[in-house]
This record gives sequence, C-alpha cells and structure tokens, in this order.
Amino acid sequence: MQLINFCVLNTEIFRLFVILSFLRFGVFLQAFIFSKPIRYKTFSKLTFFSLILWLLMYLNKPKISLHFFDYIFYINYFSLNINLFLSVFFILWLLLIQMKQRLNVTFFEFWILILCCLLSFHLFTLSYDLRLLYLFIERQSITLYILASFNRTFQFATEAGLKYFIFGSFASCLLLFALSIIYMQFGITNLFELQMLCINIQSNNSFISFCFLLVLISIFFKLGAAPFHLWMLEVYEGVESGIRVLFTICTKIIFCIIFIKLIQIPIWLNVNAFFITSLISILIGTFAVFIQVRWKRFLIFASIVHIGWMLIPNIVLNINAQFSLIFYLVIYTLSSLSRFACLFGQNIFNGFNFKQKRYRIQFLNMRKLNPTLSIILRFTLFSFAGIPPFIGFLAKLFVLVNLLQNYFILYSLVIILLSLFSRFYYLYLIKLTTFQLTINLFTTTTIIREIAILLSIFSIFILEGFLYPNLYSNFIYLRLLYL
Repeated sequence: MQLINFCVLNTEIFRLFVILSFLRFGVFLQAFIFSKPIRYKTFSKLTFFSLILWLLMYLNKPKISLHFFDYIFYINYFSLNINLFLSVFFILWLLLIQMKQRLNVTFFEFWILILCCLLSFHLFTLSYDLRLLYLFIERQSITLYILASFNRTFQFATEAGLKYFIFGSFASCLLLFALSIIYMQFGITNLFELQMLCINIQSNNSFISFCFLLVLISIFFKLGAAPFHLWMLEVYEGVESGIRVLFTICTKIIFCIIFIKLIQIPIWLNVNAFFITSLISILIGTFAVFIQVRWKRFLIFASIVHIGWMLIPNIVLNINAQFSLIFYLVIYTLSSLSRFACLFGQNIFNGFNFKQKRYRIQFLNMRKLNPTLSIILRFTLFSFAGIPPFIGFLAKLFVLVNLLQNYFILYSLVIILLSLFSRFYYLYLIKLTTFQLTINLFTTTTIIREIAILLSIFSIFILEGFLYPNLYSNFIYLRLLYL
C-alpha cells in the first residue's frame, strides 16, 4: 500500500483546523457575551491573516507530482499554482469588501462560509475523479446559496438566494444524471482511466456523445452561458454587491478548471457545443447590453460576453488553447477586481445616507468629482473592450490567433465583428464619465485610501501588461507545461 505523504496536504489540513477553530470561537462569543454584538471586523481580520498564512504555506510547498488513492487526488505543479492564484484572489476580494462602506456583517458564520468556499475550491483543483468533482462543486454551490441570501437587510436577497438554489439544484440534478449514465456505461469515474479508455472508443458513438453533452449543458447552466443565462438576471439582481463579485469571478475560475481537466479526454468535449454556445453568448451579451440602464444588468450581460470568449479556446484541443484560456481568465479576474473597486470607490448621498451608484446617469461629472478614479475606470473599460495598449487586448489576441492557426477563419471574423460592436458601449461609458458634463445632481463620498492603493496597483497591471507581455505570458505558460 502506498504511503501517503500528508506533509503535502498540510495547507488543507491547517485550513480545516482554522475553520473549526473559528466556529468554536464564534459560538463561544455568542454564548457568553450577551451585551455586545459580534462585530464582523474581528473575524474579518482573522480571516485575512489566515489567508495570508495559507498563501505563505503554498509558496513554501514542494513542487512535486503526487497522487493519492489511485489518482483520486492528484497534486501537480498546475494545481498548486491554481490554488495559489485562488488564495491571492480571495485576499484581494476580502480587502475590497472590508473597504466597502455598506457591508456590515454581524454574523461570524459569514467568514466561516467564505473559508469553506475556498477550501472547496482548493480540494476541487486536486480532484481527478468525477465523484469528487461533483461533491466539491456542490459543496461550493451550497456555500454560495447561503451567501446569496445572507445579508438580511438587503432588499430581494432572500428571493435571490432561493432562486439561485432552485436553478442550481436543477443543474446539479442534470449533472448527477449524466455522470450516473457514464458510470453505468464504463464502470469507472477516474479521469485518468477514462482518458485511457476513450482512446479505444469510437468518437461517433451517439450514446456516449449524448452523455457528455448533458454534462456540458449542466456546466453551461451553472456558468451562465447563453442560452442558459436567464437565471443570472434574476439572481444577480438581488445579490449584494460584494457577494456578486465572488459569484461573477469564482464560477468562471472553477468551470475553466473543469474544462482544462477534461480537455485531456478528446471524446468528452463536444466541439459543436462550445462553438454554438460561445457564439450565442457573445451575440446575446453584445446586443442586450445596449438597452441596459442599471449597472447590475450591464455587468451581467458584459459577463456573458466574457464567458463566450472563455469558451472559444475549448474548440481547439491543444496546449495553446489551454494557455489562451488561462491567460484570459487571469486578465479577466484582475480587471474585474479593478472595475468593482471603481464602483465601490464612490457612493451617492440621497438625502438620508450614502448608497452605491446604481444607474449609468449617476456617473455623470465623474471627471470633475474624482479625476483619478475616472482615469482608472477608463483604463479598465479600455482593457475590457480589448483596445491596445491595454492588457485586455492581448488576452483576446491570444484567443483569436489560436483560432486562426487552426483555420477557423470565418468564425474568427464573426467574433472580431461582434467585438467591434461591443466596443461601442464601453466607449459610451467612457464618454459618459468623461465628456458628458451636467449640473452636479449627486453628492458623492471621497474614495478611501485603501481602495486608492488597490486601484493604483490594478492600473499599473493593466498598463504594464502590454509593455512587458512576456512577464505574464511566460509565467502562465511555464506553469501550464506541468499539467
């Protein structure tokens, strides 16, 4: 029997110990301290320091390949670096929601759910079995269901959490049904064994293709790709802004990891499904965003466009496709954090208290009210639009070059044409925040120092990515070689 080196799993074991310790500490405070409510600042600081400690532990982890229990868990260089990237993202996200003036969580369970969500992400990246992949997806989904309705003072939060649970449960049932059929057909669930078995299976087997198509449909539904995107409009509209950042980015990260894991099984990935879904997502997201006046719905449809771009590399099954997918994912994550930091940076005064801006018209006179924030928001929007010399241009360029190298010329021309249309609403927002001046109808708060520091870091990243692209491309490509 193979001896298991538990030293490699020290980070996961320590993370589980921290979660149990937080739970005991929170129950103790809630039971014995009756006069004071448990403020969220204590647990938020403890969570932040635990994330920093986990990050340091990941940096000191040995970069080796090791499998447990017959490849049910498989630790390699790629999984360790993905977990490192997830830890950095959660640290930045935690800084953003701590700086958000409206967030006032008085329940200690909120931070325990955040740590459980991160633990599910990390264990998911180490899993190479369909059963564990499904279990960790559901564990991550359950935490997101609760977080969606956690803020009881926020309007429509309970409704959004209930809708998210119903739609997510439907997709989970469909995924479980498809995985059960695959197990009934093959008798195995390990990805390495499926990879060896599918080499000898004819790719034109209609029954097997149907089972794999059901898996893709359930993943597309959970990801929010068109035409399975309607639930996002109902759910994201009622979710609190800080939690919506987690939903928008984390779901894309986890399902892109699924595609990278499953791309090693050629029969698994239906090229036509990715082809149609990516095209519909970009098409619907591009033209539906023109009629939106609320920031939330604008961000939802803009997110659907980026989902379509992330699905494009799966059409071509090679190492360059995986590189373009990871590169686009990293750029999208950091650019989204910059965009949400700009939205959190200013609030409006409605006569009684300060609230976050909800409509596009509320960003008029932004150049006069806060010139620095206006410049950083312009950099971020230019990056999302894919306009050089910003880093978003390189992310889309790598995707299109990979398509052209594999002779998807007509499809590339359609994507480029739709990308040109999508630039109009980003340029319209830049015009709205910069050149369209009016009477100052809204009193805004000044941006706090911590968000200003983060925005400066994000803006440097967006600009230097084009000046020194090898720093980012080589860093990602070297880690992709160790898949």
